[in-house]
Amino acid sequence: RELTGVPVSELKAPGDDMPLTAPSPADEEQWVRQAFDQNLALTSARLSADVAREGISVAKGGHGPTIDLVARKSGSNTNGDTATVTTLGTLNNPIDTNSDADSISVQFSIPLYSGGATQSRVRQAVYRHRASRERLERVARETERDARDAYLGVTSEMARVTALKQAVASSQVALEATEAGYEVGTRTAADVLEARR
Repeated sequence: RELTGVPVSELKAPGDDMPLTAPSPADEEQWVRQAFDQNLALTSARLSADVAREGISVAKGGHGPTIDLVARKSGSNTNGDTATVTTLGTLNNPIDTNSDADSISVQFSIPLYSGGATQSRVRQAVYRHRASRERLERVARETERDARDAYLGVTSEMARVTALKQAVASSQVALEATEAGYEVGTRTAADVLEARR
């Protein structure tokens, strides 16, 4: 169910004529190479290590100059009256002002000293890269171990099935001999039952 996503109500038993075919390719090293090429966890760990390595370059970029393009637009609008008191009376003067200011500039800045923040980010990126490389190494070793275990497991289980078939044939011959001994009187019924078991 885990592999197919479909519930299975009844499992079929293997038949007596089930073929035992050797692993293909019959080379343990090819299994390992194929596992290295197709293991998604290993591919993910490789990409993670590459991203962490690029993170070092990004962190070192904090030492470089920066160029910024800055655009500004501003405006103001004032409406009102001013009152002037004179000996002749109060005079009201309307004041209406509109002003707009637009500017486009290029800013160039060179960091002379940033208090060690850039160096700290570079060290952090280096440690992250080191950690991701170690994870990659661990996943690669696990992948190799699993591939070798799978290959050796198939070959050893094939040998086990062959040995069990031989044991069944041997037990059948022993049963027939015990039954023949029972018929002639040299074996007991308990011997026959033991042989059948």
